[in-house]
Amino acid sequence: MSYLTRLVLVLTALFVCCHGNTCVDKLPICAGYTPILCQWPYVRWAYHNCPAFCGFCHKACEDKRGDCHEYGAGMCQEPYKTWARENCAQYCGFCGRELECLYTPWADISNCTGTCVYGFKVQVRAFSLVPKDTPLAMDCDKDLYRNTTCALNGCPTPTDADLGWIPPLLPPSVDTGFRGPHTNVDPVSGSVDAGTAALG
Repeated sequence: MSYLTRLVLVLTALFVCCHGNTCVDKLPICAGYTPILCQWPYVRWAYHNCPAFCGFCHKACEDKRGDCHEYGAGMCQEPYKTWARENCAQYCGFCGRELECLYTPWADISNCTGTCVYGFKVQVRAFSLVPKDTPLAMDCDKDLYRNTTCALNGCPTPTDADLGWIPPLLPPSVDTGFRGPHTNVDPVSGSVDAGTAALG
């Protein structure tokens, strides 16, 4: 085994050992965002990219600095909150149990639209952050809105007018009672055409 191969294996093992189960942000710029990043409608994105910054996972609750108390409680608020979360988490009370999301039932925000049998509607739901292992709680990576199918009334049977079909107009005629041809009648005067009168 070459020196380079061994070095890569050792570095990989060291990385997995040191970072395997730790709660770290995937993006190096999470601390530069405002806390609104951790709320709806960004929760799903934040859960995957900035879980440590948003407090979505558990990590040791300790202060990185030994002098946090000297700064006072004011440093736990904006505009210092990001720095305090990273350096004085225990002193400021930013640590806590691991959290999960408890979702509300889906609610319709649009009517069922479409044609005939099936349509679509938009649904949304909200969530609350709750301690891990709360009954019915789930990971916070679930969708908060969805398009879903819905049932509409069946299609009505189309009429001739719906299809654009109009029966042809036939000239008015009088049934003379004979088995011969019908006699055409002038619709204005009501007189029988001379050439079509049936013989009796």
